[in-house]
Amino acid sequence: MVWHSVAPPGDRDLLNRWCDSVGPPLTMSGAPPPPSLTTLVIATWNVHAGNGDVEAFLASLAKLPGVRPPYGVVLLLQEAVRAGVEVPERYPDLMRPPRGIRARRREYEVASLGERLALHVAYVPSMRNGRLFPSDAREDRGNAILSTLPLSDLRAMYFESNFQKELEAALAALVGVNIHLLAETLAPAYDPEPHHRPPDVALWAKQVAAILVQM
Repeated sequence: MVWHSVAPPGDRDLLNRWCDSVGPPLTMSGAPPPPSLTTLVIATWNVHAGNGDVEAFLASLAKLPGVRPPYGVVLLLQEAVRAGVEVPERYPDLMRPPRGIRARRREYEVASLGERLALHVAYVPSMRNGRLFPSDAREDRGNAILSTLPLSDLRAMYFESNFQKELEAALAALVGVNIHLLAETLAPAYDPEPHHRPPDVALWAKQVAAILVQM
């Protein structure tokens, strides 16, 4: 996986602290794809920290009009959760991670999904999913690509969000042989909490421009 940082050089220490609070990227190989496809389904989904029922969604695809077998699937997931000892038990000083969002079912965790469904997986964390954990319940959350087709040319991009509450991470991959896709949650254009900064829509433009350069 190739890493790119598109944050200002002065933010390096801050970004390093965020990176030290999460686990490493995750990649997994899945089952070989069929020799040819009739349909390719590409879906993007914010699964809200692992609360989306990915398996039910995949099971529903065969009933959709226009989806004919053999078909392939690529899921671009935002706020996917990874659980395990790879996530540090504690986080660095001088930072305060966001509170955790708990999944209804642990099996929605991204590595468990990939293994159970025999999918190719690429995942990069954006932040811890909580602050302090029991040793067997460490989690981070970020962007993931789950695919029935092999993933290659993996690239991760990190940049700071406008409110300094979370680290933004983008993940790009070559799917199959000739499709480049990217999973990313852009920084919010507004802050719903009172007494915080006004909207910074210009940040979206900067993030998208930086992503396009790397793509």
